[in-house]
Amino acid sequence: MNNFFNIDGPFFTFLNRVGDLIILNVVWLICCLPIVTIGASTTALYFSTMKLAAGDEGYVFRNFFKSFRQNFLQSTVIWLIMLVVGVFLGYDLFLIFHVDLHMNSTMQLLVLSLLFMMIMIWLLIFSFIFPLQSKFVNKIKYTFKNSLILSIRHLPWTVGILLSFAAAGFIFYKFSIMFPIFLFIGCAAIAYGQSFIYNKLFSIYINRNKPEEETAEENPDAWTIPEDEEENLKEEEES
Repeated sequence: MNNFFNIDGPFFTFLNRVGDLIILNVVWLICCLPIVTIGASTTALYFSTMKLAAGDEGYVFRNFFKSFRQNFLQSTVIWLIMLVVGVFLGYDLFLIFHVDLHMNSTMQLLVLSLLFMMIMIWLLIFSFIFPLQSKFVNKIKYTFKNSLILSIRHLPWTVGILLSFAAAGFIFYKFSIMFPIFLFIGCAAIAYGQSFIYNKLFSIYINRNKPEEETAEENPDAWTIPEDEEENLKEEEES
């Protein structure tokens, strides 16, 4: 019992973790307010929660803004692309169900099937793109490509990640009493839970493709997905 309430015991460790997640959630929300910065803020959130999940305590505030600065431009571009495509797909879905487009049943089924396929691709990419951006160094087009590849390659984990988003959304929508919890810790807690999955999956590619010592000393988080190495080299030769 004494060990339980020890400063290094499970009770205080749990309280410290809750405190870290509250800090991250509040900072994430504040940095999301300009809307255009949601991508950089979400990337920084996953960068911090993956470190926490890996047992790297550090300073969550410092980790967050380190990633926010480093990934700001690329994460913002990624977010704006995802936002525009998501709004386009959502609007198309609204038109099909709420506006008479004068299509016969066969054509409507075909269009609806195509639209659902595109929405599914969008969700697959969304499930990995910001954690991937926070952990690996790649060009934007490769980050999109690798997000889709990894989400399909590890489909059971991807389904779990998407279900966690859906479950959280349902709970916070259905039970308004949970809204204050969402404001203080909700998103950071979800990201933290998912981070154990991302760390497990990303370690596969990190171990396959160790960076050179100089790169590791400059930025220990600068990993590159292996399958893009040849294409990167070809582009550099052509330029």
